[in-house]
Amino acid sequence: FEMNVNTMNFANFTMSFDEEQENFTLCCCNTQDSEAIDLYQINIKTSKLTRLFNHVNFHSIIKDNLLVTLGMKLPDKLGMIMKITQDLSQKIIFIGFESGILIGFQIDFDLLKIVYLSTYHFPEPILDLQVVFGSKDPTGTGTLISSSTNNIIAKHTYPVSDTIINRIKENGIY
Repeated sequence: FEMNVNTMNFANFTMSFDEEQENFTLCCCNTQDSEAIDLYQINIKTSKLTRLFNHVNFHSIIKDNLLVTLGMKLPDKLGMIMKITQDLSQKIIFIGFESGILIGFQIDFDLLKIVYLSTYHFPEPILDLQVVFGSKDPTGTGTLISSSTNNIIAKHTYPVSDTIINRIKENGIY
């Protein structure tokens, strides 16, 4: 396959393989908006590329909820996507933004479910994300390490409580 990429985001992407369906799922930066993502499915049997989600911008989804749940007003935008990674064992995709906001989400049929939100690095850009534990963690939770331009290396344990955001449904995202 050949596809356009958004070089403003240094062509950030993550890909996973579903053995049952024999499909790859590709999460990458949107080609025209460096603050949004696209999700694709690649069927290896038919060599068909299908866009599952186009131009997903999380800002409008989380802005009101961030104020309610964390008492924090979100900036006017999240900033461009700095890093994308995933925990394959829990099927969570993590995105770190220029604003320092970190979002974790799962694909739930035709919806995206936000399962993690962090402001540890706000307002400094997230530079790196690394999944440390997944299915190997005896507690059944995963651990993500993040770094930014400030002096913080943060440890994130997930999944978190359902109280953060995962019940908001808007434009195919909840």
